[in-house]
Amino acid sequence: MRVVCRRELKGVVEVAIVDGANHIVVKASVVWIRRIGFDRYFAGLVFEDLLPEERNRIRGVIKAESQNRPENEQKESLAA
Repeated sequence: MRVVCRRELKGVVEVAIVDGANHIVVKASVVWIRRIGFDRYFAGLVFEDLLPEERNRIRGVIKAESQNRPENEQKESLAA
């Protein structure tokens, strides 16, 4: 998963995934980080030790978010 963040992430981080009124907190390893502006970073995360329910919820959130984004914004994030 790729995320935009305000600080440089390293190692293992906790990520809150919001699914409507519900949320889960999972651990992820930072596999790469790129500075994209002043106080902004683009990071690649790999989730660790997920339960099947958590994995399905994360997939659902990612799918919903990608469908809500404008077409050209999706292409830009994939090219980065």
